[in-house]
Amino acid sequence: MNHDEFITVAHEARDWVVNGQGDFLREAGDGATEVVAKPDRGNTWTCATCGAEAKFDENDRAFCPQADDTLPTLDDLEKATGEEHDQLVARIREDTVRDTIVYAQRSLQRALHHADLRGLEDAWASLTTLHELHDKGYVEFDAPLEESPF
Repeated sequence: MNHDEFITVAHEARDWVVNGQGDFLREAGDGATEVVAKPDRGNTWTCATCGAEAKFDENDRAFCPQADDTLPTLDDLEKATGEEHDQLVARIREDTVRDTIVYAQRSLQRALHHADLRGLEDAWASLTTLHELHDKGYVEFDAPLEESPF
């Protein structure tokens, strides 16, 4: 999982064609936008991968504090040996599994509310990773995982 992208607010201005009451009818011209306010550090920034609130380093660059706290993939576990394998297994903790499930839920919400297919792809990838790790005995669940409705 990549933790280098963030969701935050930017303000844009668009030209509209409106009726006499100022109600929107359609965009004017080519739909070009003007950036009124770029994202700034005062906004809330969340990691687009896991949903964690971003922190800022001394250079005002955003980073995800959970970047090293993500679930390894089954492929990563199968390729690793010795101490590297042990370190990857140590990353599979209850809070990491919970965070992955929360991320999948947020991704699905993003997909549904914003017609963002990437959200659906991200959710599917996260849940697939959890399912594969569960099948190999790396992750335990109180209730059995059901087949995906997708």
